[in-house]
Amino acid sequence: MYRQFRKMQAYWDWASEYVLRFKSYESVVMDINDFQRVITFYPQWHYSQSTIKQIKAFLEEHVGYVTTSDLHKCRKNPDIGLRGYSVVFSNDFPYGY
Repeated sequence: MYRQFRKMQAYWDWASEYVLRFKSYESVVMDINDFQRVITFYPQWHYSQSTIKQIKAFLEEHVGYVTTSDLHKCRKNPDIGLRGYSVVFSNDFPYGY
């Protein structure tokens, strides 16, 4: 069952034992795999400024301080990673979605 994140139109839940799944406006936008230390962004992640603000706030709470600039740099070059996590920009939707 998804839980509301702060008082935003954003929700999160454990997709599996190690994976936090984050939804914005009913679309899955990101998974954080704490075991493999991988953040996966799904196709919808870049749709709006409010979604980016939600992602930024959620990442700050779960992996540490992140700026909007950090997110854009990762989009241009995922190999740089984010706060010790590898970053993947998927063209597919998450399994089971």
